[in-house]
Amino acid sequence: MLGSVFVLLVSLFSYNQGHAQECISRADLEEVSEHFEQFVSYLEESESSSFCPTNMDPQGYAIARAVVTLKNISPKEPNLNEEDAFSFQAIDEKDWWSYYTERSHAFRVDNNCPEFVVAYVNPFFLPGIVNLCTPFFENELLSQISTLMHEVRHFDGHRHVECTRGNEEGFEGACDEKITDKGSYAISVQTLVSLARSENLDPMEKTIAESRAIYTGFNKFNELPRFSINDYLYLSSSEGEVYEWLHNFNSTELDLVGVLDAPAKIEAGFSGVTVYPVDPTLEAYRLDHNYDQQIRSIGLYAEYYNDLDVSERLQVRDVSYDTDGGILKGNVYVSLCDGQNILETDLSGLDTFDSMIGIRDTEDITNTKNHLVSSTGDIYSVVCPDLDASSSEPMIENTGLNIVLEEGVKIIEGREVASEQFVLLDNGEVRKLEISGSSYVLIPTEFNQNALWVGLTNQTKPEVFDEERVSSLTDAQQALLF
Repeated sequence: MLGSVFVLLVSLFSYNQGHAQECISRADLEEVSEHFEQFVSYLEESESSSFCPTNMDPQGYAIARAVVTLKNISPKEPNLNEEDAFSFQAIDEKDWWSYYTERSHAFRVDNNCPEFVVAYVNPFFLPGIVNLCTPFFENELLSQISTLMHEVRHFDGHRHVECTRGNEEGFEGACDEKITDKGSYAISVQTLVSLARSENLDPMEKTIAESRAIYTGFNKFNELPRFSINDYLYLSSSEGEVYEWLHNFNSTELDLVGVLDAPAKIEAGFSGVTVYPVDPTLEAYRLDHNYDQQIRSIGLYAEYYNDLDVSERLQVRDVSYDTDGGILKGNVYVSLCDGQNILETDLSGLDTFDSMIGIRDTEDITNTKNHLVSSTGDIYSVVCPDLDASSSEPMIENTGLNIVLEEGVKIIEGREVASEQFVLLDNGEVRKLEISGSSYVLIPTEFNQNALWVGLTNQTKPEVFDEERVSSLTDAQQALLF
């Protein structure tokens, strides 16, 4: 399980969109320098009315930009919902700038931090100083702001503990016990949610803020918070249309949510929707969740796919982003079990495989694990070893479960939605899997009336980010959501 966090961070949170390099006004920098004297030198060295990457050092500019944005931003905090931790407020202050400047007075750049450390503080020996590490400068703006708020919360006496659950289980000092302790990760959730909901901000940065809020909420508390969430299935058609189905109420209504340039399989992840065109001559790419804006950073799996020649792309049978994710290429399983490097595992000694499905972990319902499906329907679990293991090879074992396949039918891919499994067959039909003893049987669905499907994926959306969709439902439908 330890490998999961690095795959998520490297493959899904990988984001270098190329921030708009707007300049900082002199008035803003002067106001900031009243609290942070280290910016005074920039004002003394230049008479310029604005400060840009061209007349500031890169790290100084990044810090100043984040601090100025924190000063000026108007976060949109949600109304409190006792059943939804995403609406929880760790601090009551509406003026984040005052809260921050009362606790911090300087920044220090540390280019020798431990791997994956974004920032840190030393409340006892260096109170008021926030140390910023290399990853801080690689993150997008809204995550930088959340990091600043997270770190100053430590000055109020809040410390982290070892993670006992989630994707970072076993990591020392990487979690809080519970969100109601109002610690640093509670502030991370509060700031990320409020920033992602704010208006007049870069839409892609808001998308990443939403993604980080979801990851933090599900993985940074040893006592899993309660969330109001909606579960979706997405189907892509042979015409390139993408349809959305809301699982939470008893309806098979499909809503058209996007149209792709060409028919494609899709994978919904934290940072957008990754598109794998059916035509192997076309490269994979990533869109935001509105299907209207491309994201430059497409993730390591899509990069791997794009590096393949056409004949190799034709061998790709399935791509999954469940847990650690994986690519099934011929009878080779492609993984990121060490969190950073592509690893190819030959499966010929085990079985012949056609596809992958997601099955929810019975011990942790927030975690859907990736599984391989053989040509005869046998289901194999796939688990990445701990990072300190002697080998990064995934552990692949026969679960004893089986899918009863009809003659001549193959499963193309399968995904889990709210503890239910849906599979796409090679004839373009979507079926539901229903367990009977140790076997799953294929059950017809009502999704096959008007389209030939080429791909399916799943996604869980917190209600706090899904207000527009929920508000369009009838009162009866909304009553069935939670």
